[in-house]
Amino acid sequence: MFSITVNAIGNILAKQGIIAFNVANLNTKGYKEIDLNNKKHKIAMTSDNNQNNVNLTKQIVYSNMNLIDLKANVAVLKSQNKMLGSLINLKI
Repeated sequence: MFSITVNAIGNILAKQGIIAFNVANLNTKGYKEIDLNNKKHKIAMTSDNNQNNVNLTKQIVYSNMNLIDLKANVAVLKSQNKMLGSLINLKI
């Protein structure tokens, strides 16, 4: 029961790491952002082209969506914890 929620939180944190990596490379010449919507996360790439394709607005939106997802999953985890405590008659 808890493993699904814990895995979801782990995935959210992994996505946040990718967002942070993209933002950190905002001014790196030739950097190609890692697309969170791509199911097969590509390794960050650079090219000889001096421009990069990091869209800061999109990264902020992704970060905010991750925060909402994280809060929801933490609330689920707390509820699961409370229900389990009630089932075995313990206060957690």
